[in-house]
Amino acid sequence: DAAALNTALGALAHPSAGVRRAAIQVVPRTEASLAVLLARGVLTDPSAQVRLAALLAVAEMPASDAAGRAVAAALRDPATAGDRWLREAAAAAAARHPAGFVAGVAETGSPLPDSAAEVALVVSRHQALRNTVDLPAWLASARRSPALGDAIVDGFIAGWNAEAPPRLDAAERTALQETMKAMPETGRDRLLVLARKWNRPDLFPDEAVAATARLKTTLADAQVPDARRADAARALISLQDDPATVRLVLDQIQLQTSPALALGLLRAVGESRNPVTGEDLLSRWGRLTPS
Repeated sequence: DAAALNTALGALAHPSAGVRRAAIQVVPRTEASLAVLLARGVLTDPSAQVRLAALLAVAEMPASDAAGRAVAAALRDPATAGDRWLREAAAAAAARHPAGFVAGVAETGSPLPDSAAEVALVVSRHQALRNTVDLPAWLASARRSPALGDAIVDGFIAGWNAEAPPRLDAAERTALQETMKAMPETGRDRLLVLARKWNRPDLFPDEAVAATARLKTTLADAQVPDARRADAARALISLQDDPATVRLVLDQIQLQTSPALALGLLRAVGESRNPVTGEDLLSRWGRLTPS
């Protein structure tokens, strides 16, 4: 009844964290309750347990731009972004209020900590799966920091149905071009992979040529650390999954190749979806070292 509701909402200001947490757990999941929770600042409560209960409650509330922005603001606190359980609860809340969340992430001021990028990945993947992405807004958020950019584009790559690519309007194409210019090398490579998944080689033709040449050079350079060469192999196969690329990667496995590099290169080849990759690998099986 109304008296019980008022009691629960009033308990949000109680000095005991346990009482505040219990109050959050019992308030109705309504717009009115959400407005009170946000007004009381429960997402930035000093108690981590109260913040956890608040994020989980917000995840069950009616969609609200204000709630999404509040989740983004809460994640600017390293204590929240750095806690695994709070990040997972924040991802659930942000997925419930995605429009406000992405707007909050893109706001000026300090970007979200790198540890919060996991939340952006989850929500961007969720939006891509549902084909409900506000692409300019998300790309504005991607330009806020390298970690956020990598996470958001990774979410798109993982979630977007290759059979249902977006029909890009002028604003979306402009946002993609601005993001390509703003992102560091790893982010640009991810955007190229996304364009390939959309079957849109026309989006970044010059960048694709430059990236392919750079990755081939890195892959073949014995002076480059093994991890970077393996990363280059994975990126190259993601960008250009054809027999010539697979053979180039396999050519790097020689008698003097370190076990770590050989394993990394084979794992990169394992990500190929080209129908002749298996044949190429089997044809070289006898030349691979036991390690």
